[in-house]
Parts: sequence; structure tokens; C-alpha cells
Amino acid sequence: MKKNIIYKIIILILIILLIIFIIYNFRVKNENTIVNSIENIVASNELGVNTVVDEDLENEPQYDYNTKSGKILSMEENMITIGYDDTDKEKMNVEINDNMDIINYETEEKMQKEDIKVNDYVNYYETTDKNKKNILIVCSNDYLEKNAKDEILGKDYIDASIQYMNIDDNNKGYILAEIFIGEKEIENTDWEGTISGEAIYYLKINVDDNTENYLGRKEDSRGIDWGYHLHELCTITLNEKISNLDNTYTAKVIEYIAD
Repeated sequence: MKKNIIYKIIILILIILLIIFIIYNFRVKNENTIVNSIENIVASNELGVNTVVDEDLENEPQYDYNTKSGKILSMEENMITIGYDDTDKEKMNVEINDNMDIINYETEEKMQKEDIKVNDYVNYYETTDKNKKNILIVCSNDYLEKNAKDEILGKDYIDASIQYMNIDDNNKGYILAEIFIGEKEIENTDWEGTISGEAIYYLKINVDDNTENYLGRKEDSRGIDWGYHLHELCTITLNEKISNLDNTYTAKVIEYIAD
């Protein structure tokens, strides 16, 4: 009788050990699979391969490209210069040729190079795929000015961000404040998907040693001169109300919105 009990206990112990062994091997196998997957993703990213699949990005181009946005500063035959300002050291020359689709931002249709003008805002995409064309999305300055007027005329302040500045050691010069007009996902390309086009107007604003800069609102500030910062949301209070986009106004106060 005692031997039967001992045998049963031994069998039960063996069964328990077998179950533990099976569970352990299952966990190790899963962990190794996860580690291998992570290593593969890291290795792929180091090689510049896009390994992440997102259903929201199914229509996006899946190859590399270089891009440049800004105003058309000048045009000469088949060459345009893109940048913020003539003093912009990073402005880019772009050749208008047969290997390019020119897209009208407003209509989302192809347009002719003869319709491009100085001060139009452009998004330029230069693809690394030799089977695809480069893309130039053009938003006319007339369209930008019309929408900018609706946004800021009659105000003595603007909510914007500083996209470019040319300020000397005496704190005198100017900034270009970005007036965001809109953004579209444009499908009229041969990139087998959509591509982003922006519409942005730059308002030139003078600054001097009387211009005050604050982190946060002026009334909450400790009076510290915060300086000028690019690409940060801010409220710019001007010396007078905006009556004409061709006028150049002076910034009295710039209040940066803390993140």
C-alpha cells in the first residue's frame, strides 16, 4: 500500500517537472523570437530600410527624397532659387526640366513653368528613385496674400513663428514671421500616393533694441530678455495695426509660448 502511494507521488512529481520544462521552453522560444525581431528591425533601420508598416501610410511614398520649401527668390531661364530671403545662406537653386511635375497647390493640377512667379511659395521634392519625376508644388503669391489679409489685416499682433531672422549685434534688423495658410495631401503625382503641399506667407517685421522678448506672457515674466528663437510659436505685438502687407512694421513685444 505504501509502495503504491510512493509510486503515485513519484509520478506526480515527474508530471509537474515535465509541465515546468514545457513552460520554460515555450517562454525561452518566445523571448528569442522577440529578441530576433527587435535585432532585425534595428539592423534594417541602420541600413535605412523602412520596416514599419502603418495602415495610415499606405498611400505615402515609400522611397527616399530630398526636400526644400520656401519662396521663389529669383528666376532665370530654367532655374529658380528657393529660400526665405536673399540673405539666406541655405537657399537652393533648382532646375526646371522635363524630369519634373509642377503641381498647382490651389487646383492640384499640373501647371506650366511659365506660370511660376517670383514670391510664389513652393515645396520641392527631389526623389532618389530614377524612375520617378521630381515634384514642385507651387502656391501663388496672390493666393497667399489674399488669405494672409483675411487673417491679419486690422490687427496689431499676429500669432506665428519666426522662420528666419537677420539681426545685427545691436539687435537691429528684421524677422520673417510665418503666416500659415494651409496644407494639403496632393494625389496628382506619379509617386503612387499622396504628397504634402503647404501654403505659407512670410511677413517681414523690423526689430530693434526696443523690441522686448519674453518666455510666456509679458505680465507673467520676470523681465528677462529672452532673445530671438526660430520655429517657436509666439505672439508678436506690433507698433501699429496692419493696414497693408507691403508696409514693414516693427515688433514691440514678442511673447514665446512655453511648451
